[in-house]
Amino acid sequence: MQLPSWFPKTLGGGSVVFRQKLTRRLNGTKTVGFVSLRYTILANHFSPLNAGVRHQSKVSASLMKEERLKIWRALSDLFLDTEIDELTFNYIARSISESELSLSEAEEILWYEVYPVLESNLRSVAGVWEGWSDEWLLQNLPAPVRPSAIHGGSSIVKEIKQCWQQVAKAYEGQNA
Repeated sequence: MQLPSWFPKTLGGGSVVFRQKLTRRLNGTKTVGFVSLRYTILANHFSPLNAGVRHQSKVSASLMKEERLKIWRALSDLFLDTEIDELTFNYIARSISESELSLSEAEEILWYEVYPVLESNLRSVAGVWEGWSDEWLLQNLPAPVRPSAIHGGSSIVKEIKQCWQQVAKAYEGQNA
């Protein structure tokens, strides 16, 4: 497989890097990108859209895959094609509390791991409403990220920010 010239061979001091080609369809457009993972499981993500830009999650790499799946599962409810209610916010807040993540760590997972993959469901005419399987979440999360994409003013970003405020309020109420 021929890698683009911008794709690094190593990440900082000769760390071992695994490369994987990703092909995804989004709104009928084929997108090809690459993901690099350090052996430590903490990921640096690359794609042609953010060539050379690295985002390294500050969330502890020691968070086991099972624990991360629980958080992904809970946060993914914000992207279902359903009406989100107080029960959903309480469930997400309880999942964060049980994971022993801080609220800011959970928010980072929301924006840098879950949002880039699932936000397109909210733009779909017939989006997923029953939820994603654990296998699907494990296979598709986390995803390559363009950090600037999550700070825009789109209606989806605004909606998720409003939902997050409700989750934070429920979290604070549960942990007061």
